[in-house]
Amino acid sequence: MPPIHDWLTGGSLYNNRVLAHLEKSATVELHLDSAVEDNMRLPGGLWLVDSLCLQRCALHSDAKGVLIAHYLKLLDPLHQRSSAAEAELSALRPFTAVITTSAFSRRVLLEAGYRGRVEAILPGLKNTYRRPVAHRSSASPAILTVATLLPGKGLLEMLSALEHLPELEWSWEIIGDSKLDPAFAEELSIRVNQSPLRDRVFLRGAIDPDLVEAAYDRANVFALPSRFETCSMATMEAMARGLPVVAFRVGGLPDLLPEVSRRALASPGDMDAFTGTLAMLIKDADERNNLGQANLEASRGFPSWEDTGAAVESLLRELSIPGGLAP
Repeated sequence: MPPIHDWLTGGSLYNNRVLAHLEKSATVELHLDSAVEDNMRLPGGLWLVDSLCLQRCALHSDAKGVLIAHYLKLLDPLHQRSSAAEAELSALRPFTAVITTSAFSRRVLLEAGYRGRVEAILPGLKNTYRRPVAHRSSASPAILTVATLLPGKGLLEMLSALEHLPELEWSWEIIGDSKLDPAFAEELSIRVNQSPLRDRVFLRGAIDPDLVEAAYDRANVFALPSRFETCSMATMEAMARGLPVVAFRVGGLPDLLPEVSRRALASPGDMDAFTGTLAMLIKDADERNNLGQANLEASRGFPSWEDTGAAVESLLRELSIPGGLAP
């Protein structure tokens, strides 16, 4: 696992939930990757490897590897034809199987030429996200974004878009870890402080998961301006709390949404369309409620974390070897 294993990112949350499930019935050893440690040859056994570690590890001939593909350049349309994507495909070949977090990623990985087994195992939802949704105030709609603070999340672009809507009543709350790219996080903070609408924008940083749940419930609209998402756990959580979603039609995100909400997604990079949908939902409480209810109904089909962990366990047991996953 990468050294950010304990950070509040989507990939780390997925990994920790899966490992917690496996530890209930199996012997699990956690190894964190380190730039100062030689991790280039993983010894015999069954190894579950995060995709952030793909280029730094190699499997011993007696080992079996299963990669959790949270993000790969192979999956990203902006990088699919790059030399880095080719290097990823080469590094993947020794792996027996790959776990993807969406059917989209599974399809793209197979189309790219990976010949091993690929299982799409979606993130789960905490049971608390399935509790009844309380009534929301429609006055001064609150917009929520939950995303790691990275350039590809489109946060600067969304701030510029909101600055073109000063006549509308809205506030924007941003929750996300800043440690992956401190320079960008600082740039975003400076940009917010310089904005004429800075009193309406709230940068919360990484906060306790229970407080994130509360943020969904005080919001009226969930907005995710990412240029690419392999799945989007935050979108799943927002849907389960009955929120309408404003986003781009990218990666595996559209597969989460019901048809009525997919139609509202903007084409990749079309910030005008994104802003138009955002403005419409700020102004129209009925449409917010309609899309939010449709998303809530669709979220009932999402797996629980117990389902996700059990699916990973089933795959690993099927692939296990002596000395690998112990019963």
